[in-house]
Amino acid sequence: MSKNKTKQSSVSKKKELEEWDRKIGDEEVCKETKDFLLKYGYTDCDPKNTLDQLSKRVMPKLNIEGKKIKDLTEEEISLISQFNIDYGIENNLSMVESVEVRYRGLIINLRRELIKEYNCKTYSEKALVDMVIGAYARNLSLTKLLINSSGKDYTTALLNNYISVMGKEVDRANRHFITALETLRQMKQPELKVNVKTKNAFIAQNQQFNNHQTQENENIEPK
Repeated sequence: MSKNKTKQSSVSKKKELEEWDRKIGDEEVCKETKDFLLKYGYTDCDPKNTLDQLSKRVMPKLNIEGKKIKDLTEEEISLISQFNIDYGIENNLSMVESVEVRYRGLIINLRRELIKEYNCKTYSEKALVDMVIGAYARNLSLTKLLINSSGKDYTTALLNNYISVMGKEVDRANRHFITALETLRQMKQPELKVNVKTKNAFIAQNQQFNNHQTQENENIEPK
């Protein structure tokens, strides 16, 4: 009985393969191939793969066996470090490696406070906070270099040119900081809702002129 089933299965698969060969090149086959392979997309840098490795190799040791970080292998510690980078948006470590070591604690604290101040919930809002603190950190580092260069008791053409370039870079960092912060502030502003009771109303934000023959209440919201 088992041999008959195996034979029938082989025949069925052969027919499927023949049918598949006949349909190769059809739009339907291409779509089916695409949908199937999308389920198996793989790359070592995918955060999901890091999580899979952590759940298999690290979590049982830390969460069940009660081991400490110091008991893990170098490769397992490396997986945790990669996780911290992959999920930096969520754990406040997204900008750490791009910031001068001495300012890292300051920047982490600034990020936390800005997220709290503007009640940032989404990834886009937190990514914008990263732009703010990145510009701020760059300003700190560049300003320190500029001050150190400007404080020398001598001058040369090369030094003067260096100071000029650094000054422009500090200004650039300042502009990036202000622009990113203003964008974040505008993003978090509540929608404008104005109650107008008049025959003629001009709302600058909408750039429209409303002329009413009869006096009435109207809610005007931005589009």
